[in-house]
Amino acid sequence: MRTRHGLRWISVLVVLAGLFLLAACSSSSEPPTTSAGGGTGDQAAVGEDIFSSQCAACHTIGGGPLVGPDLAGITDTRTAEWLHSWIADPAAFAESDPEAKEIYTGVMPALGLGTDDVDAVIAYLQSTSDTAAGAAPDAGPRELTPDEFDEASGIYFNRCAGCHGTLRAGATGPNIQPERTLEIGTAGIETILTNGLPGGMPAWGEAGILTADEIELMATFVQIEPPTPPPLDLDQVVESWNLIVPVADRPTEPETDRDWENYTGVILRDAGQVAIIDATTKETIAIIDTGFAVHILRSSATGRYFIAVGNTIAVAIGLERIGPRIGRAHEGAGIRLRRVAQPVAIRIVA
Repeated sequence: MRTRHGLRWISVLVVLAGLFLLAACSSSSEPPTTSAGGGTGDQAAVGEDIFSSQCAACHTIGGGPLVGPDLAGITDTRTAEWLHSWIADPAAFAESDPEAKEIYTGVMPALGLGTDDVDAVIAYLQSTSDTAAGAAPDAGPRELTPDEFDEASGIYFNRCAGCHGTLRAGATGPNIQPERTLEIGTAGIETILTNGLPGGMPAWGEAGILTADEIELMATFVQIEPPTPPPLDLDQVVESWNLIVPVADRPTEPETDRDWENYTGVILRDAGQVAIIDATTKETIAIIDTGFAVHILRSSATGRYFIAVGNTIAVAIGLERIGPRIGRAHEGAGIRLRRVAQPVAIRIVA
């Protein structure tokens, strides 16, 4: 009897414990909150983080247009399916959707987001559907003083012309003449210059290369018609040459114990530098400051020089001079400066 009585009490205790567990689970398992636009709160929060890191450089929600349009209320005018296709790959979507083709300008990149991340961004946009759109940008740029114009021209030539062209008509970078930049506006251009773009535009502000004042200056400058480069005749070009180390004074044999014929070069384009690496030891031997953006780096036929070429510069680096110490390439290097119209070519020779 005691055994049966004990078993009955054990059964009762097990049942009561199960009921308590069910009650606890039902009270703690609340459904996820739903945002005003339809996405869950957690999903919208994830989407907000993605928007801040991937989208906010070009878009606002209620702050007015920047590089791209203000996205306030976008989920009221576009379906979630349409937005998903656009965010995932706008270029591919523009090939199949007439509305996407009409608005696609080539600026919006495919961000490489997965399906869940795209859905999270849309959930965040849905959660902000009641936000009013911001005001349009100001009508145009402010007027520059002659000194400001000269300063901006110098910055543009040194930092921008290599990709966008001396007259801003585009080269490896897009056309940024006033008919395009006026559409973006000063605030939008400042955002681009500060944060860069996924397609390769450097983040000049975040990298600390341009100050906030210089960014504002350049954002204004590129909305004004570009200055015409002054033409130079051959006599002026020859006169501008500056040969520091004559050919007769250059080394006739290697000045390093390294296998300089097995050096390789790496373009540090945004920094205006070239890294020289010993491919045998995998060491960085020197960082050469070119002063300009570099697009092409090639070895000379003899292997003695690396020739770095941009839209505005050519640099030849004497490899057999680069010794075991960082920066040895600058010791006794010769610089030949040649100016043809606006572009400048610089040769650093051993």
